[in-house]
Amino acid sequence: MIKLTPFKSCGPDGIHVNVLRKCLNFDKPLSYIFNLSMRTGLVPQDWRDANVTPLFKKGSRTSLSNYRPVSLTSQIVKLMERLIRVAILSHIIRNKILSCHQHGFQSLSSCITQLIECLNDWAESFDNRMGTNCIYLDFAKTFDTVPHHRLKIKLGNVGIRGNILRWIVSFLKNRRQKVVLPGGSIQLE
Repeated sequence: MIKLTPFKSCGPDGIHVNVLRKCLNFDKPLSYIFNLSMRTGLVPQDWRDANVTPLFKKGSRTSLSNYRPVSLTSQIVKLMERLIRVAILSHIIRNKILSCHQHGFQSLSSCITQLIECLNDWAESFDNRMGTNCIYLDFAKTFDTVPHHRLKIKLGNVGIRGNILRWIVSFLKNRRQKVVLPGGSIQLE
């Protein structure tokens, strides 16, 4: 819990990250709750709630397209998500599931390392007098459109099964959002 970023906003439960950082004696009760959630594959409804706040990007403040929605969830579930992420990443690395060409969301990799790899490949093609074709795609807001039943199948296909898969499916089911604006909030179903 000490590794939690102290400047994060709290979610719908109102528990600020600093409360968790200062109450290190909560580790045993939280560990019990996390283990119970994982063993049963069930996620409490409060962990599936989010406050959505519009974050201004640029341009006219009167245009909705100039705002990016930011979902603020419970700091407690963020801790659990980290544990799930570590388990999934160790499975993926141990079983060599990702391509060595995967740069997104990888430690020590970024869009810069991807670009360097592309430039290297293009230079090799040029040196060998070979042509290079390139297609750029931008999958904007892709995660928002992933069908959950397909995600479940894909995760199962790469060996993510059992309690972790049940937990992820439960986490994605019956999520609730509330848009939080400076003047109040709006409940969404």
